[in-house]
Amino acid sequence: MSTQQPLVSVIIPVYNGEKHLAECLDSVRHQSYRKLEIIVINDGSTDNTESILRDFAQQDRRIIVTHQTNGGVSSARNAGLEAASGYWVMFVDADDKMCDPNLVQTVVLAGEGDADLICFETSSDEDRSTYDKDSDTTTEQPSDIVERAREYSIDGNALAEMIAGETLNALWDKAYRRHTITERLCRFRLGTRMGEDLMFNLSYARVGTKVLSLPMVGYFYRRSNTESATSRYLPGKYDDLMEVCDYIHRWAHQFDVEQVRGAADYIRAKNVVSCIRDLHHHDCELSYQQRLAVAQRYKSLVPSVRVVGVGPKRRLLGEFYNRLGYRSVFQLTRVLARSR
Repeated sequence: MSTQQPLVSVIIPVYNGEKHLAECLDSVRHQSYRKLEIIVINDGSTDNTESILRDFAQQDRRIIVTHQTNGGVSSARNAGLEAASGYWVMFVDADDKMCDPNLVQTVVLAGEGDADLICFETSSDEDRSTYDKDSDTTTEQPSDIVERAREYSIDGNALAEMIAGETLNALWDKAYRRHTITERLCRFRLGTRMGEDLMFNLSYARVGTKVLSLPMVGYFYRRSNTESATSRYLPGKYDDLMEVCDYIHRWAHQFDVEQVRGAADYIRAKNVVSCIRDLHHHDCELSYQQRLAVAQRYKSLVPSVRVVGVGPKRRLLGEFYNRLGYRSVFQLTRVLARSR
């Protein structure tokens, strides 16, 4: 890597994001690390997004705005990757923000080593969503954070844990080397409504990938957005999730590691249970008998799984899944849904 400060590309897809967009952009452009290109893809917004972007681009020449007809978040992120020229690539959703002003600085410092992927912590706690520059308290120095970072290389066991623990489900808690993205042909699958971030990360995080995990909360996400798909009944959710599971299985079988295949089966069982639980949401207009019939269909398509090498608790869930019929799963998830 060059001794010069590396350019960092921050990609922000936005669709009708007028409510939080200004706050998001401010959190990025006020980072202590200045050598940024802030690539914003306006994905056919019909609200005041375009006007907000115009004003910000005039204030800060590092903000690069691209407008496109609405093609979905995967299309927008792919457009951002095509435009990116930085050494590192980071992703921010337009209704979230960076909550530590030294996040990018810490990532760049950590990246002076040979890590391919740099991870950091996130929070949905509103109390941690802002940074007061006039406060008497200061954030920890980047060098101190990097000194405490955990470094490891991904092997089969680590991949299994990342899949089962769902730490590969998000983009915004990671920084990626752009040349690795290019080398591994990483792009977002168009037409995928769920799991597109996971699929991207699976194409990036191969065996041998070196990871540095930073002990810092750098990103604030709005819980209402991340829970939108789990707080209501979505008729197409099951098929979407099974498509993702099929992708994970195909991907997992390239490794001769039983734990990776076991993690993929664990996620499949977990998704089936999640979709059956969704049938109990108040906005599901199906009758009781119709819900029961849908639950039967879901379970019959995935009658059993083979969960191995992912820890005793997850293995226990797999065993319960295999032993319970669709009626038992339906009743159990009904209790779970009422307790939320």
